[in-house]
Amino acid sequence: MTLVRTGATRVAAFSMFCPHAGTRIYVVNNASFRCPNQGALSYSAGVNLPSSPPRTTNLLRLTVT
Repeated sequence: MTLVRTGATRVAAFSMFCPHAGTRIYVVNNASFRCPNQGALSYSAGVNLPSSPPRTTNLLRLTVT
């Protein structure tokens, strides 16, 4: 799991495993995430960049309380 600051007092948590292949996702330049299997690249908000492979899904966002 990784935490991303989304505001002054808010964070988002994401699973660091690919929702499609189940492999570990890596942090790239402290700003995005990459799946080594498909090459999918996601913003820090967990949403895939438009240049990512077409059959990938966004990262699994977890609830933070």
